[in-house]
Amino acid sequence: MIDSDVHNTTRLIVEPDFPGDKRCAMCRRTRGVYVLEIHHILPKGWGGPSTEAQSARGSVWEYADANCHNTVHLILDHMKRVGEWDATYVQHWDFPAGVVRYAKAGWERYLEKLENREETSQL
Repeated sequence: MIDSDVHNTTRLIVEPDFPGDKRCAMCRRTRGVYVLEIHHILPKGWGGPSTEAQSARGSVWEYADANCHNTVHLILDHMKRVGEWDATYVQHWDFPAGVVRYAKAGWERYLEKLENREETSQL
């Protein structure tokens, strides 16, 4: 079953016998996780693609449980606020490695998007 909340986060309600690989890509936990959210690697609010097509899984979006999804956005919001990848912040809070990996991928895609925008405006 698919659901969407007021923040436009798509949630996949996973039944215990749901077929396929439906687990959080960040922590890989399956037991006890029955609600997964679709995390766009480059957040939609930062100009990322809004597709939720299954063919885009892994390249545009990935499944995340609510805790990992919120944490990756917490990290991304901090990095955007300070304007750079702040490794000290990540190490201080000891975030799970999978969450940091997805946050860093989102940050790098955000920087690429900014660079492409600057190159286009100079033409």
